[in-house]
Amino acid sequence: MRTIYLNDDYEVELRDLPVPEPAPDEVLIRVRAGGICGTDLSVYTNDHFLRTAPQILGHEVSGEVVRPGSATEGWKEGDRVFVSPVVFCGACAACEAGRANQCENVGLPGLNLPGLFSDLISMPAKTLHRLPDSIGWRAGAMVEPTSVAFHGVRRGEPTKGGSVAVLGAGPIGALATLICHHVHDSRLMVADLKQSNLDLLADLTGATTVNPASGSVIETGKELTDGRGFDLVLVANHAQQSLTDAIELTRSGGRVVAIAAAYDGEPRVNVPMLVWRELEMRGTMAFTDEDIRTVIDLIEGGMPVERLATHLHEPEEAPAVFAAMAAGDGGHVKTLFEFA
Repeated sequence: MRTIYLNDDYEVELRDLPVPEPAPDEVLIRVRAGGICGTDLSVYTNDHFLRTAPQILGHEVSGEVVRPGSATEGWKEGDRVFVSPVVFCGACAACEAGRANQCENVGLPGLNLPGLFSDLISMPAKTLHRLPDSIGWRAGAMVEPTSVAFHGVRRGEPTKGGSVAVLGAGPIGALATLICHHVHDSRLMVADLKQSNLDLLADLTGATTVNPASGSVIETGKELTDGRGFDLVLVANHAQQSLTDAIELTRSGGRVVAIAAAYDGEPRVNVPMLVWRELEMRGTMAFTDEDIRTVIDLIEGGMPVERLATHLHEPEEAPAVFAAMAAGDGGHVKTLFEFA
């Protein structure tokens, strides 16, 4: 079977590997579509602290059941599924508290477990979620990043019709923007250096957009909020400037949610301003099963996440695709591989 395989730093190939044999509690799945995440790129460039190589890449996939393991229940050949890449233990304090995204023994495909960019994968049945027939493979592969964005937005506790600034219009920032519009009817500002991403989001959500290369993020934000600041600011990129801007853009008593985990250098926060204006700053990690179920319902209900899948490729193109993305080849919101 084909796998998208990382040999070493910046070395990806399409490698033929044996079909995995599912354990009794696992399900063999034929992958239909998979999305490239920023984590995959950081593994490719050896910039992730959990990175291992050689390794199969990938963790955002949709597919269909080929064969359930002998101890699984409720799954049959042909079932359409989204595969959650958070393999939780179910026994630690975090799992028992319903916070499996904070599992103390978590397994993460593409990092400390074999990745999912393969024709066939074997995953624990507990990681599978049913996809309705109305959700195509591409949209199914978008469930994972959409769940990440949804969890981040939820951590910010937006109010209906409130004001939200999203700093970063890559995949997660773009999806967060879509969620704020579709679910919360937010008054939105989005900032990014990729004008094509901004143009697409303006079309999908009506958000006010600002490109820091040609306009002031702070001035635009102040104008939109009559100088008051935003109720919620989501930081969805790795630039230190965005952390600095987020504090300045947030109204007194408002919230900043940091979705991005890696930054260009040691991140700094204006703590005196955080204190003076009683701001809240929160982190967000992955998602919960509840988030996944909600996201699947939202996509089934018409939230157009597939519009953000701007680039589609065959697995054979993986070496060139990863090289181009690592070099900063612009114009992408979300890149997907179509396996079949």
